[in-house]
Amino acid sequence: MAEAPRLAEAGDRPARRACTDTPGHAYTKTNGHHDCSVLLTPMRKPSNHPRLPRPGLAAIVACLTLAGVGIGTPAAVAGSSYPSGVSRPLTGHARTLARVAKAPHPKTKRKKPRKPKLRGNPARALLAFQAMQKYYYIPGSGLYSGEPFSYLWPFSQALAATVSMANIAPLSRAFAGEIHARLVGLRDYLDTANSGAPEGTFTSTLAAYDGTAAPPTGPGGTKYYDDNDWVGIELARLYKRTHNPALLGSAEGIMAFEMAGWQVDPELACPGGIPFSNGSENTDRNTVTNAPAAELAVQLYRAKEHSIAEICRLMGISKPTLYSYLAEAGG
Repeated sequence: MAEAPRLAEAGDRPARRACTDTPGHAYTKTNGHHDCSVLLTPMRKPSNHPRLPRPGLAAIVACLTLAGVGIGTPAAVAGSSYPSGVSRPLTGHARTLARVAKAPHPKTKRKKPRKPKLRGNPARALLAFQAMQKYYYIPGSGLYSGEPFSYLWPFSQALAATVSMANIAPLSRAFAGEIHARLVGLRDYLDTANSGAPEGTFTSTLAAYDGTAAPPTGPGGTKYYDDNDWVGIELARLYKRTHNPALLGSAEGIMAFEMAGWQVDPELACPGGIPFSNGSENTDRNTVTNAPAAELAVQLYRAKEHSIAEICRLMGISKPTLYSYLAEAGG
């Protein structure tokens, strides 16, 4: 009659793990899930079997084995497929295992992101930009200080400064948030029909940017063609960087506003040109308006590959006039 399995006592050899996957391979938890089973075999203690010199060691080994910590023999270790020192089972006395567990782990210092190294004009430009933001920018608003906010022309120059800083290769990624903030602030100047303006009548009610923050942020009012020129130029520059079609569409909308202001009244001593503003009382048609309008037209030519002849036809000017505008604008 077969003897019933019993638990090992102190002094007995621990139960063996039988592994059918790799003969002679020391089993560890890191070996993966093999088809292994714990075999409890009947074991009798011979009467003449000497007691182990350290009676507690067998119990420790049995506990470690059941816990999944292998105590490999030299033969098993030699037959292991593990590289030396890699995922090898811990061996040794229980005190050694305890010391390993309590040993302090080396702390790795987190490296701070390196700041871009700038020299010369880029470094000076960054300092100037930081000063502008520190003394004039209103955090959280997207706008700059004025009465209470700046006019569109100063804002357009802050936009130009931001785009120029983003075009410096080491700063391109860092200035993505600044670009977004400028575009958020720019929306506060957009007026689709001068609906909130209190200052009389206008020669054009096409959508464009008011000279002051539009309702509900500000009073809105007169649209200045030169201010819109500068905004359109920067939107075209941003389109060149991002290829965002919304930016190109906004720049084209400004160009339509500019073209609608072209003076064709035959009663004028010298017909042609774009006025300074869309205010009905304005009579100025000056270079500060017409030259950047020509520059914006060229930016759109570069973005959409229009010919110079098409740009001149859209603006209603000749090629020599366009070239003279570009010369005056420094283009």
